[in-house]
Amino acid sequence: MERGGQLAEHSLKEAMADVSKKLGLFERVRHVCQSVAIPLPGVVVVGEQSAGKSSLLENISGIQFPRAQNTCTRMPCVLTLLTDPTLKDSSAEVSMDPSFADASKCSVSDVESHIKGLTDKHATGNEFISSQALYVRVVRREGPQLSLIDLPGVTHNADQMQNIHEVTVNLVEEYIKPEEMVILCVIPAMSDFGNAEVVKLARKYDPQGIRTLGVVTKCDDAANAEASDIVEKEKAIFTKKDRMKTLPEKNWGTLNLMERVAKIQEARVDECLPKIKDAVRKKTGELQEELRKLPAQADTEADQFRLFNGILARIRNDLVRRIRAEFMSAETSDRELTIAPIVASMVQSFRKELLERNPDWLGQDMIDEVDDTVQTFVTGYTVENLVGPHVFINLIKQTFIEEGLLKDSVNGLVGDVGEHLRKVSHNQAPGR
Repeated sequence: MERGGQLAEHSLKEAMADVSKKLGLFERVRHVCQSVAIPLPGVVVVGEQSAGKSSLLENISGIQFPRAQNTCTRMPCVLTLLTDPTLKDSSAEVSMDPSFADASKCSVSDVESHIKGLTDKHATGNEFISSQALYVRVVRREGPQLSLIDLPGVTHNADQMQNIHEVTVNLVEEYIKPEEMVILCVIPAMSDFGNAEVVKLARKYDPQGIRTLGVVTKCDDAANAEASDIVEKEKAIFTKKDRMKTLPEKNWGTLNLMERVAKIQEARVDECLPKIKDAVRKKTGELQEELRKLPAQADTEADQFRLFNGILARIRNDLVRRIRAEFMSAETSDRELTIAPIVASMVQSFRKELLERNPDWLGQDMIDEVDDTVQTFVTGYTVENLVGPHVFINLIKQTFIEEGLLKDSVNGLVGDVGEHLRKVSHNQAPGR
């Protein structure tokens, strides 16, 4: 028995040897690629609620997941397994941030409580099943390097959430759709395999079954065993039970499953790597172009002062050109950012409004009032028919402002012109 387990573990190490380095590199940059929408290979574990997904993940990873009542998987859990031969003890990090910037290291045994705490915080109330993912990163001395994604089980039980079936199905489809992902369909032994909903979903996105692997769970009570003795428990099941003996040995147990997963994922890596390289090159070019468009870096106070003054000068020159009607552009949006033509149009509208509101403002009554003012205050001091500046200003104030003829209209014109100048200032491009 022990000899068989050692051979299986040796076979697994050989299967993982070629792909381990590639996967390790992928896992170390996964959060970076995720932030710029570049998909990387991974393993998505799907199944109906209570199908044994979390138990399967425990057997593969050695990490305990919450399994008590009402603590089922309620949000995607992205588990990243890495190796570091220099480590003495394994360590883990749990976070809602894929970069783990806010995470502190903890022992592997504490992962379960951290997952439960984040789940209770972010998947509650109307969001009993959350689409927001939590991230677990485990670093060990040795073992497979890969990414495992545990999703909430597909269920019709609406006691906790009315649209729970729609939400869980949408999550499964979102994660299994990328062709880089390996799909593990977890199905309890007593289920109808042909009608299993997760199998139908896997066929929808992987009709040839190239990246899909079915996993039958709950063959007996081995799911309740500790990870440390699970290999021996599985071995006993497949060698001692008559029905199990008829199955091909390559399909027995967790170690063989991990070997199959490793080989499938290696094929996905080899096929997708050129596409990933192209995506990285394209995204790098886009980011470099965005960097080139950024203003020059001003490190010293003097540089910052010069940069600020330069920007102000360009804004001033641009405004002057627009005011003097020296500005032209082929951009349609710039038609609304001219100054001289638009202000001229505002003045014409202002003149039209005055005439409409006071069609007789230069009629006989106005002429008589001006003549009376001149005779009373001006005659004898200035040349005939020439009104002094102060009297003229006071006459304008009295007639057009104090009596309200111009007051409201002028305020409106000034406000419109000011608002347009602010719009131009906020939207202009100083580099023109």
